[in-house]
Amino acid sequence: MSPRRRQRLVWLLAGTAGLVVVASAVTAGLGKLRSRSTEIPFAPAERSSLDQTVHLKGELRTTKSTMIQAPPVPGTMRILSLLPTGTAVQKGDLVLSFDTADQEYQLGQAQSQLREAEYEIDKLEADNAVQAAKDEVDLLSARYDVRAAELDIRGNELVGKVEARKNELTLEEAGRKLEELERNVRERSTTSRAALDVAREKRNKALIAIKEAERNIAQMTIVAPFDGVLSVLANRDAAGGIFYPGIVLPEYAEGDMASPGRPIAELLDVTQLEVLAKAPESVGATLAPKQRAKVSIDSRGGRAYRAHVKTVGAVASRGKWWNAGTAREFDVTLELEGEHTALKPGQTLRVEVAAAPLEDVVHVPRQAVFDQRGASVVYVRNARGFEAHEVKVVRRTETRAVLEGLEEGLEVALVNPEEAPASRNSPTPSTPTAPLGT
Repeated sequence: MSPRRRQRLVWLLAGTAGLVVVASAVTAGLGKLRSRSTEIPFAPAERSSLDQTVHLKGELRTTKSTMIQAPPVPGTMRILSLLPTGTAVQKGDLVLSFDTADQEYQLGQAQSQLREAEYEIDKLEADNAVQAAKDEVDLLSARYDVRAAELDIRGNELVGKVEARKNELTLEEAGRKLEELERNVRERSTTSRAALDVAREKRNKALIAIKEAERNIAQMTIVAPFDGVLSVLANRDAAGGIFYPGIVLPEYAEGDMASPGRPIAELLDVTQLEVLAKAPESVGATLAPKQRAKVSIDSRGGRAYRAHVKTVGAVASRGKWWNAGTAREFDVTLELEGEHTALKPGQTLRVEVAAAPLEDVVHVPRQAVFDQRGASVVYVRNARGFEAHEVKVVRRTETRAVLEGLEEGLEVALVNPEEAPASRNSPTPSTPTAPLGT
């Protein structure tokens, strides 16, 4: 055999061996992929009605309460007595009282001013009466002098010119005196009435001050307007009026100072309770008044109580600025059915609401939906394995996801095939249980 033919034979044998190796590798890879596709758990997409049970966290609160505030009394007040948080009170029981020393001093001052004003009024009235009597006498005397001068002047024809002129001057002088006296009497009367009005105004002012001081003293003793449980509030004045989120403030206590109108405590009627819960924006649209619900409290051994939805907030919000979250939520209130005297406001509980069912929808297990580059996808099983298929998630329950863009009966992977381990124990087609919802 020539060297040239020998070289061709070597190349032919080498090429054949390479093709065999590549074919073996491809066959092994395909077998491995088929093995992986059969080892990944899957479940069919189902079309049916889907019950929804919305799970929420809530807090008990009372429907009837009243704020107990510091009375509108000028200046700061010192708390003399205050019942602690959790104290059960009955209507008329003393709840809060303040030190009335300043108001009692103001009352004493006003009473002293009243006595002084009344004494001044009595004195002015007596002086005015004496002065009026004296003025009356002076006026009578002046009028007599005028009348006597008028009679004298009638005889001027019988006397000399000098005597007649003297009588005329006497009449003029008596008239001037009478006119001046009448003017002085009028002025004194006006002045006396003005002084008396001033004294009476002082008395009225003192009476108003007395009534105000007595009212303030009465307001500084606060009793319970109805039966309930007391909850003492945090003392915001303890930090010098500075308040920011996260700060821990002590409750008001005896001896603390309080500004007028400052809320000190809240009286709660524990016989009238409701549940306040927050519903995520994604499920808020499924809730409506009168839907049946069940609430359970861990502190009561998980005991369940019947309830129903009372109101659902019209707008989802992130909450108040000091505790705002990132997600918007609806405020949901639920009314407990029956009386439950053992429950207390502030207790946390779990809520299950039987929301309206979803009719004739395609749904898959929740774990079958994956996020891929911002889009929701499922992996549909076919002859070659699993293929990504983009879908739209309409709603999620506790165990199921309602989808659009997926046909009924298609089988979807329950784990991400692209991230699944290389081997599993055995194929595991899934038959998930019926959902409860979220």
